Amino acid sequence: MEPGTTEQIQELMQELYELLSNNDFDAVDSRFSSSDVTAISVYEAIILLRFTYTARSLLSEWETFLVKVVDEFNRRGLDTRRLLSGLVVTTTS
Repeated sequence: MEPGTTEQIQELMQELYELLSNNDFDAVDSRFSSSDVTAISVYEAIILLRFTYTARSLLSEWETFLVKVVDEFNRRGLDTRRLLSGLVVTTTS
């Protein structure tokens, strides 16, 4: 999904919406833990984090995924602060 079509982005958001609406937090956590941050697009990573932000306290893998995304965005030379603005980032990058 790089950069991702509108259809792909909508499908991901719909999937996350349904999982969160059904309180299927284990499935969301599974998505986080199985996602290879070196292989997913910037768009997918941002959608996964932003769409699930309000439920982050119920998702045991959310913060771990965030840290991995921060590290990967930094490795790619991206403007991590701008891309993840508003998310709690525990790094100085």
